[in-house]
Amino acid sequence: MKYEFNTQLGTQNYTIGIDVKNKYGYFEHDRLGDQSGGGLWFDKDLILEDYDGVFELPSEVKNILVMFGMCDKDF
Repeated sequence: MKYEFNTQLGTQNYTIGIDVKNKYGYFEHDRLGDQSGGGLWFDKDLILEDYDGVFELPSEVKNILVMFGMCDKDF
């Protein structure tokens, strides 16, 4: 499957890309790359339901997703 990351978000240290149609995204640390990055899976309402690549979702990534209504703050 080819993804089209048509939504881009950024924080001080992370780049986040989201393919709205396929409900998939990624996050990657701007300096460390995929050593602190992973995948994001969203439900039909584009709310985060799962992630991989790290043990705990980085707070910067979680906070910006919460700010845009794409993640429950208690996730």
